[in-house]
Amino acid sequence: MSKSTPEKWTGELLAKMHINNVTSRELAKELDVTEQYVSMLMHSHKTTKNAKERLNAAYQAVLQKRKGA
Repeated sequence: MSKSTPEKWTGELLAKMHINNVTSRELAKELDVTEQYVSMLMHSHKTTKNAKERLNAAYQAVLQKRKGA
């Protein structure tokens, strides 16, 4: 079921992404999905039961990879 208003966690994640220059492309690569799919999740056009956990984990993984690079 699709929602018209993004959930609060997506705004929080987008803010963190902006602050740390993390792109949706990086999240998509980490999750092995398309950038469009990430966008649909972030803007609540698509929902899954674990989207919040998966996207936040991908965000953390991108940051960790940057530290190791």
